[in-house]
Amino acid sequence: MPLPPPSALLVALACALPLVSAYAFDSDWALRNIHLAGASYCDPQSILDWDSKQAVDDIVPFAVWTNSSLQFYTAYDAQIDAVVVSVRGSEDVSNWVDNLEAWCNHPYDADKDICIMHGFREEYTEMRDALTAYTRLTADEHKTSRVLLVGHSSGAANMVQFAYDIANQYLDDITDLSVLALFTYGCPRVGDAKFAASFADSGVEHTRVTHYHDLVPHVPMDIIGYHHTAQEVWFNEDSTSFKICDGTGEDDSCSNSCSPLSCNSIDDHMQYLQVDVGIAGC
Repeated sequence: MPLPPPSALLVALACALPLVSAYAFDSDWALRNIHLAGASYCDPQSILDWDSKQAVDDIVPFAVWTNSSLQFYTAYDAQIDAVVVSVRGSEDVSNWVDNLEAWCNHPYDADKDICIMHGFREEYTEMRDALTAYTRLTADEHKTSRVLLVGHSSGAANMVQFAYDIANQYLDDITDLSVLALFTYGCPRVGDAKFAASFADSGVEHTRVTHYHDLVPHVPMDIIGYHHTAQEVWFNEDSTSFKICDGTGEDDSCSNSCSPLSCNSIDDHMQYLQVDVGIAGC
């Protein structure tokens, strides 16, 4: 079946399934922010020139940081007067899922019972100082204290941790900054139920978008103790309607409804809101 044009998509989003929680979902902002997340996969020069297929209006790129496996950029969003931080996800999803390092790290002295999946913690720790430094520089350049965090796939897992650390003032150089919002797409489970509860208490407004049978939100598995952060918004296969989930992070009528046998789609992971994500989206 052919996909509707973007204008039809927005109309369909406005006619989505009924709300089941007090959460208010901004579909226009979610569509804009998947482009910001998708841009993190592009060539660094293309990000700095802001000329890829993911480019949206009123974004002023500031910096791109990259190493052999990780990449993020910072920018200024003039529409909302906020720093944008966007981290690239894994480019080989199947290999990444097969090689998850799913044992626990306990990185927080304030609550040593909190578990973060080892592989995600190692990746985040590798870029944390650079994330902090470039967020500080971008905020100073544009004289704002607000930060919008966006990410897809493993990049989403890094953004969840960065949002949590900012909100709890664990990063000394940016304690004056606040998270305006966190938008993630195809985010895996980052930590355990204690982390999810503590994240909820941090006050970060997290919109966790999932797409039909995307396999990544189902790793690492809940049966070994991992638990999603809220607020999930689950889109149907064609991204023409969505459901706002119950706020627990693990609503069995949303993305979890395809578990355990049908949550196996890489195609659903690499397209969100009818936007291609990854190199194909650049």
